[in-house]
Formats: sequence, C-alpha cells, structure tokens
Amino acid sequence: MIIVEAIEEIKKICKSSRDGRVIVPTMGALHEGHVALLDKAREFDQIFATLFVNPLQFNNLDDLNSYPKTLEEDIDIFDKNGVDVLFMPSKEGILNHDQIKTIDSGPAGDIWEGNFRPGHFDGVLTIVNRFFELIRPSKAIFGLKDIQQICLIHNKLSSAHNVEIIPVETQRNPLGLAYSSRNSLMTEDGKRKASIMFKALKAGKEYWKVSSNLLGVKEKVSEVLSSEPDFKLQYIEVKPLSDIAESGFSDLFKEVDLNHKVIMIAGSVEGIRLIDNIIINSNKY
Repeated sequence: MIIVEAIEEIKKICKSSRDGRVIVPTMGALHEGHVALLDKAREFDQIFATLFVNPLQFNNLDDLNSYPKTLEEDIDIFDKNGVDVLFMPSKEGILNHDQIKTIDSGPAGDIWEGNFRPGHFDGVLTIVNRFFELIRPSKAIFGLKDIQQICLIHNKLSSAHNVEIIPVETQRNPLGLAYSSRNSLMTEDGKRKASIMFKALKAGKEYWKVSSNLLGVKEKVSEVLSSEPDFKLQYIEVKPLSDIAESGFSDLFKEVDLNHKVIMIAGSVEGIRLIDNIIINSNKY
C-alpha cells in the first residue's frame, strides 16, 4: 500500500486512466462498517482510500476535538483490506482556499440532519468534491447509515464527476447497534442501551407493513425509544426519500423508488450523538 500526503503526488498518481478506480472516503477510527466498504471495493481494480477528519462538517468544536483517532490501527486495516493508495492530506493542503470549491447542499441539506447540524452537508460535499477532483475515481463507496449524506453526494457530485455512487448496507453489532466511530467513546453498557435505536426502527417498519400509517409509525418508534430512559432523543423523522433524493435516485438504490419512506433517528447515550435509519417500503435495505 502506498501512503500519500502531498496534493501534487496524488495528482501525479491519478493522471492515468480512471477506469476501475474506486474511492472509499473515511475520517479514520475504522470499524466493521468501514471494512464492509473495503470488501465491496475489492470488486474493482484499484482501491483508493482517504483518511481525513474534515473540520468543515463539524459545527461543534468539542465534537471535532473529541472525534476518535486511531491512526496506526487504521493504516493496518487499510493495508490488510487491499487498499492500493491511502491518501492522508494535511488540513492545510486539502483546505487551500485558492483551490477548494465550496459546494452548497441546497434545501435538501437543510432538513433532517441538516436542521440540527447547520452547514454540515456543505462541509461534507465540499471535501468529497475535492477528493473526486484529485483522485478522479469512476466509483465511490459509502455506507447507508448516513442516508442523507449518500443521497446528497449522489445528487450534487455523481453526474458532475461521472462517478457511480455505490451504497453498502449498514453494518451492525450483534445487538443491532450500527457501527460508528463514535461508538468507541461509549461504555459497553452504553452500547447496549443505544441498541434501542434499531429495535425502534424495526418496530416502526413492522408497524408500517400492517398499517401504512406514517403518524402511527412515528408513534411506535417513539414508544419503543421511550422504554430506554438513558436514550436522549433528538428527533424522529418518517419521510419520503423524495425529500432528499432527485430523479436519478433509482441509479443509487435498486428496487427502491422515490415514494419509499425512511425512518431516521438521532439521539444520544452517555453524551455521544448517534444516528440510524431504515427504509420501510423495501425488503432489501
């Protein structure tokens, strides 16, 4: 595995044909969810991964400063999982104001997560856009746990760079808790309590199957979440994917159309903020 830090060096490496080049962007602190992304990436010819804790997507300095960092372990995981080139730019290099273009997420970036994290998706899109410019991949792989993020990347960047966005299903621990870098900041008891999120999502999906009642789905999810007093709810959203997706959405999710609904939950356990979601019209996701 080649490790690259300099902008000019990554440009030189990526001058060759982009066919078969896939990118897996990460902020490090790798877990089983990232490993699943790398598993998918091995279906293609040349794997590029990035490791960059993006300050532009944090609207809370404490959250940025507390983000877990496990550099040596991350490099080992990338290497063992077939990454050909690991790009680890400096903050100064990647955020050069003369070279970086700010990407506006638009109205779809101001709802759901964006309502609670102003500017978050602008920051995500701005950095992913920069990686696409430099690495010139033909494909990019993202997890579905951040469903609004993957939809916005598809909306705003896929056609602009002619990059196919490939989704990978959310990976979960045996209790159903979605893997997240922030999970490492919780105790084992905290992780157990946080698993209430997936229990609530599954209950909401089952309720939808028998009722097709969106208000009832939200009430069912809230009822299950309230059974865990140490889970601090921030929001529940039960909305059509068309709120955040555009007409080419079928290219992103096979067997899912814009009328499909998604349940999204955000909340915290032990002061650690977590998100999760489930598409309720589909058996696949």
